[in-house]
Amino acid sequence: MATLTKTRDPKIIKSIIKKYDTDGNSKIDVKEFGNLVKDLGYKFTDENVQAFLMLIDTDGSGYIDQEEFITWWSNETFHTDKIIDLITQAAAIFKKFDVDNSKKISRSEFTALAKEVVQLDDSIAQDKLFQQIDQSKDKEIQFAEFCKWLKWF
Repeated sequence: MATLTKTRDPKIIKSIIKKYDTDGNSKIDVKEFGNLVKDLGYKFTDENVQAFLMLIDTDGSGYIDQEEFITWWSNETFHTDKIIDLITQAAAIFKKFDVDNSKKISRSEFTALAKEVVQLDDSIAQDKLFQQIDQSKDKEIQFAEFCKWLKWF
């Protein structure tokens, strides 16, 4: 296992990104992130890796960019197996309702989520809940916003 310590030092963080960014695009993809968490000593399944990438990838691009990585790396405390499982379950629910696979839940996709998850049929109440969850006010729900709303971890 590699020795990786949490730090806020930008030079060290950039060197970590460079080490794991094997394709040189200045972003960490799912495979690269899997290698990083493996080196941290975690035995993540592919589903765990994808779920954590979704959580860290706050803009929904499918990659962890430098800003997202710095935020996560300097603040993240690694989780227990229970929290890892909850994040993975949240990702599965999120993906179920992200029917266009955009890594975001649109208002129209949210209708099905509201009906199935919270048994909310009223469109006005759905609008209010959607606006509450959409903290970025970009008219889409990112996975991180969804997780904050769930309050599971």
